[in-house]
Amino acid sequence: MKKINEFSISAFVATVPEVKEFEKSSIARFCLSVSHTENKGDEKVTKTALLPVEKWVSNSKKDELNDLKGKYVTCNGFFKPDTWEEDGKKRSRIIFAVTNMEIQTMKDNEEAAE
Repeated sequence: MKKINEFSISAFVATVPEVKEFEKSSIARFCLSVSHTENKGDEKVTKTALLPVEKWVSNSKKDELNDLKGKYVTCNGFFKPDTWEEDGKKRSRIIFAVTNMEIQTMKDNEEAAE
């Protein structure tokens, strides 16, 4: 069976990207706002969480990320395991590594919901 390690998500950018510049490229870390609405009896309950993601960009394109907060985006990428040791204990987490990101318009969002 072929291994699949990819994700695709459309959401609003909830935080201003934190950009760290290196010699040839930069990494931008920011959060997407993910919500889900469900019916509980007669009322609708919406739960929201922040999903941290990271995206590598060339240094010439890093300034394009400055006004990303509040935009509706579609992100495609892969899950990247990260491990480290802290206080003698092994720790791990999954990083949502974005490889492609497109800014959507609200019209795109409405068509996707139909």
